[in-house]
Amino acid sequence: MKPNFLFKSLIALLLFGTSQSCLAHFAWVTTDSENRALLFFGESPDERAYKLPESLLKAKVNALTEGKKHADVKLVEVDEEDFIGRRSAEPVNPRATLATSLTYGNYHGTLLKYYAYHAGQVATDPPRLTQEPSEQKGSKQKVSAAKPQAGLEVIPSVSQRGLCLTVLWQGKPLEGVEATLMVGDGESEKSKSDRDGEAWFPPPVTGGGETQIAAIVGHEVDKEGTVDGEPYNNESHYATITFMHTNKEGNTEPREAATSAAANTHSAYPPVAEPVTSFGAAVSDGWLYVYSGHTGAAHSYSREELSTHFQRLNLSGGSAWEDLPCPRPLQGLAAATYDGKIYRVGGLEARNADGDEADLHSVADFAVYDPKTKTWTDLPALPAARSSHDVVVIDGTMYVVGGWNLTGETPGEWQGEILTYDLSQESGSWRPLEVLKLKRRALSVGEHEGKLVIIGGMNEDNDITQKVTIYDPATGQVSDFAEFPGSGMDGFGTTAINQGGQLYANGLEGVVYRLDAAGQAWQPVGELQQPRFFHQLVPGPGKALLAVAGTSDVEHLGDIEVLEVAK
Repeated sequence: MKPNFLFKSLIALLLFGTSQSCLAHFAWVTTDSENRALLFFGESPDERAYKLPESLLKAKVNALTEGKKHADVKLVEVDEEDFIGRRSAEPVNPRATLATSLTYGNYHGTLLKYYAYHAGQVATDPPRLTQEPSEQKGSKQKVSAAKPQAGLEVIPSVSQRGLCLTVLWQGKPLEGVEATLMVGDGESEKSKSDRDGEAWFPPPVTGGGETQIAAIVGHEVDKEGTVDGEPYNNESHYATITFMHTNKEGNTEPREAATSAAANTHSAYPPVAEPVTSFGAAVSDGWLYVYSGHTGAAHSYSREELSTHFQRLNLSGGSAWEDLPCPRPLQGLAAATYDGKIYRVGGLEARNADGDEADLHSVADFAVYDPKTKTWTDLPALPAARSSHDVVVIDGTMYVVGGWNLTGETPGEWQGEILTYDLSQESGSWRPLEVLKLKRRALSVGEHEGKLVIIGGMNEDNDITQKVTIYDPATGQVSDFAEFPGSGMDGFGTTAINQGGQLYANGLEGVVYRLDAAGQAWQPVGELQQPRFFHQLVPGPGKALLAVAGTSDVEHLGDIEVLEVAK
């Protein structure tokens, strides 16, 4: 493709305040048709025959795979007619993120530093973001996702809302910087980052096949110093990013038009009323119950974006969902069954209207639904409101684990106490579990041979963990178990269920794991056709597992996938 002149001119203006595009050269990292890493210096990612500066000859490129593993990429210098730069002799992992940083030097009194990235895979959400809100109103959690070095970072994501470039400086969101984006041969677009470091663009319309997307971001730092014995008055930092984008099945319409409903392609069961995530689900007496959840676009919260449906489906040949009374639309709640009744615990409500600034509040609700009378009854409220938690019932006792309490403007308060409630008694009360406290959210809990199993989640340091903790009610002992398989986001928004006396768990990786008979290791027993998280695993007919709704790396889901697990 031919380089876009407007794109180069905008870069020149960004860097030099002039349209002399011959001055606007940057470091770029990408891959070729054989998936070899390329490092070069040019005006755009398509101009690859410019002489390499000395600093680029010394720069190191590293590859990040599986969320945590960094590895140096060995490059050799290449001088060909169409390419002058450095290239890896061997292909790199196609899903890896490639990253480099280098100091160009003193340019007319300005210290120039370059950062270049290539994203082998692109998420649907900005870093560490799903439909789970952050500690503070309107502020989202960020984490450096691409590199071991500090500095300027750009992380792309593509969702039904659009294309987002998350800009981080020293690992924190950077507000007010301008990002310039080019999609294929199309005209360049510009957007400024908000307080979450997010610069948003319309969904890319690329037609069929893969299209290269490139972007550049600049950041000025008012700092004096010397480099190579020469003084400078300020610093200029510039980051480039490249990645490939493919519209599903060659779709050339904006992504909103392509995701109005989730297709039921994995089972004979009809989809839920609307694609939904962060909902409550449980199975009782052969009926699947689904309560409310989040239906809006990623990172968008309002009353209108909470499902108003409480519905059930007969798993023995049912062809349609039955609507039931839904007294309070919520997301981030938890549900469980006991003695034929459905219990819902906590959750999060949005008190703002669509388009207004998010006003999010966790709730302390505890209520039970009786299918015989089709009525809800309020039970003693939680000692404190919480959302993004999970619950499980073991021998008649409900355990509420994890979560936090969001209260609008104030920072979220992590809920470290594990609460218990004796459902076998006509009147009960909440009691804290004295021997174990932990602060995690977006986790899952399950039961294995009478023991409470706590899986993954995010801790109060905003780190995703694969840690598994086990509590034995019979002995009061607490122990750590083998970590849940996977890395990166795989421990976030997981789900767990006991089916046929065995504990199963699943995360974004898509693999369903079972705790082995000895309770010593996780065994893979199957894989979902559509990986997802913030969904629910529930027991199906026989020994089948049902994966209900949730969100994939592209869109909200409403389907039910049936998995017949291996013996």
